[in-house]
Amino acid sequence: MARIEGSAMTSRFFQHTRVPTLLQTEAYRLAVHGNTPAREQEAVINALQVRRSHMDDLGKRFVFVLTEAVLRWRMGPAELMCGQLDHLVEMSRRPSVLLGVVPWSVNMVTVAPAVSTYMTNVSSR
Repeated sequence: MARIEGSAMTSRFFQHTRVPTLLQTEAYRLAVHGNTPAREQEAVINALQVRRSHMDDLGKRFVFVLTEAVLRWRMGPAELMCGQLDHLVEMSRRPSVLLGVVPWSVNMVTVAPAVSTYMTNVSSR
C-alpha cells in the first residue's frame, strides 16, 4: 500500500467502522491492534511511518470520509477518544488532507461495503 500511495497524487478513503489507519493516534491503534504479536506490530508501525510520510508531500491529496459512527464508537476510555478527536482536528488542518464526516441524519441510499474502501488515483510517473 505504501508503494501505491507513494506514486499516487490523490488517495481517497471511506471508513464506517473505525478511524482510518493513517489518522489513528498511537493509543487508538493499540486499542484496535493491541492483541497483535509484538514483532508484527513493529512491522505495522514501520510501514505506517512510511505511509504517513507521504502526507507531508504538498503535491499529494488525502481525502477521508468517515461516518459519524466512527467518531462515536468508543475504542477505549473517554481520554483515548478525546485524544483521537483532537488528532483528527489537527490532521484536518493539514493542507494535503480533506476530512469529511457523514452524519447519522443522512439517509443511506446504498449499503456501505463491509470493509473500508480505498481508492487511489495514480499519477503517470
